Amino acid sequence: MFFLLVLGLALGAASAQTPAASLPAARSLFKQGKFQEAAVAYKAIVEKDKTSSSAYAGLVQSYLKADEVELADQSSAEALAALPQSALAHALRGDVYFRKGLFSEAESEYRSASKLDSRCARAWLGIGMIYTIVSKTGPAKDAFAKARELDAEDGDILYEWAIRLPYPENVRNLEAYVAEFHFAPEEERRKREYLDFVRAIAGHDIWIQSKDIPHSELKLEPIIPGPGKTLGWSVAINLNGTPAKLWLDTGASWLTISRKLANKIGARKLSEQAQEGTGEGKATKSYLAWVDKVTIGDIEFHDCIVHVSEQRFLEGTDGLTGTSFFSRNLVTFDFPRQRLIVAPLPAPTDGASGPEVHSFPPGSNSPTQMFSFGHLPVVNTRIDHKAMGLFVLDTGSNSSILSQRMAAEIGKAHGLKKELAGMSGVGSSTLAERVVLQFSPTEQPAQDLFTSSLSSISANLGTEISGMIGITTLNRMKITINYRDGWIEFNESK
Repeated sequence: MFFLLVLGLALGAASAQTPAASLPAARSLFKQGKFQEAAVAYKAIVEKDKTSSSAYAGLVQSYLKADEVELADQSSAEALAALPQSALAHALRGDVYFRKGLFSEAESEYRSASKLDSRCARAWLGIGMIYTIVSKTGPAKDAFAKARELDAEDGDILYEWAIRLPYPENVRNLEAYVAEFHFAPEEERRKREYLDFVRAIAGHDIWIQSKDIPHSELKLEPIIPGPGKTLGWSVAINLNGTPAKLWLDTGASWLTISRKLANKIGARKLSEQAQEGTGEGKATKSYLAWVDKVTIGDIEFHDCIVHVSEQRFLEGTDGLTGTSFFSRNLVTFDFPRQRLIVAPLPAPTDGASGPEVHSFPPGSNSPTQMFSFGHLPVVNTRIDHKAMGLFVLDTGSNSSILSQRMAAEIGKAHGLKKELAGMSGVGSSTLAERVVLQFSPTEQPAQDLFTSSLSSISANLGTEISGMIGITTLNRMKITINYRDGWIEFNESK
């Protein structure tokens, strides 16, 4: 897992002594990454002119960039009440819903905005984000291109459009983006690391599967550090002909290996990229490297990117393996049978009309809709029969986790205090007792969950993450993921 962004300053209403502000001056503050100051400037404009949709847009976006979600929520609701026929006001409300993890509501607002004004660029940006998380890459790319055509000045639109361009146009436009738009130091680092990576691969395709495989099964080995305690599962992988044992981690991107293994296999360094996780500490030092060939059972990949980390891995393992590179296959984790199964994808189906985001169907036998944030699989989850939240499917976590925010919402934030270690360090935790989760056709037995601040992950993904479904919850299941079409099927063992 990764990401960290914490901004602790509260943003309040502008005082009576706030000097008169102009939209250009507020925009300048926003571009400089001075989001608190930009919010004050936009707030002053709004207080003088309740009909300025541009000022409301700047205010809401400033709050969101500063991770002041509740203030953004209040301001977007105020904008919509003042300007109910404004397409931009509806798009702003959609942005806040998206940040709160309410994707159905967000999609509805973006669609409303586009119907009110088909030339509303932020509506098309939002529609592109919805297409992205439901794994519709073609329509997403078209939506971002439409947004860019309508507004060449918006930084969010520039970024989403630029990262989907071919090389070297992507590099040129990302360079323009990082030169013009600024953020907090950690976010600046991430943007520049990504640009360095795009430069390094220079348009080359990566993780190329050599051929389609009709069926392949690999043995999953339990990771047991002590009697009666399974932390996770490992799988045998060859990198440039060298065998390795990697921890199965759906929360990881590509592979993460030790520097020792990277040197042994001749992995070629491409660019720096820090790794971040669930802890509250700093990012750990790592870099991206090129590996010519990775073999997993009968499946062979060429031109592969891996993370090389300075962190120590559990004795007996050489790192972590994600699974999102199996996008040309169905991938199944049959934990009761200790098997990883790779099979062909089903034939594509014609897209049904209607919303892209499906309602959560408790008790339904249909697959669960998966929302993709890069490599991360995220699913809607019901908590204690009374709340809904987004959970990351994370086989690399030895226990399931509840966010401190969600624990407070369901009234279970005052349990026994513990320490919880993550890739970014050690954070404080309490134990939420007897929490009932439902993310599959049947609800899970009540279980005690560690709580953790997931605010950094939520801020960096741009949506509220309420928990992680770890291996203690998943061990009794057979789980099939279709990364291409965006769904997960959970089958309970009998």
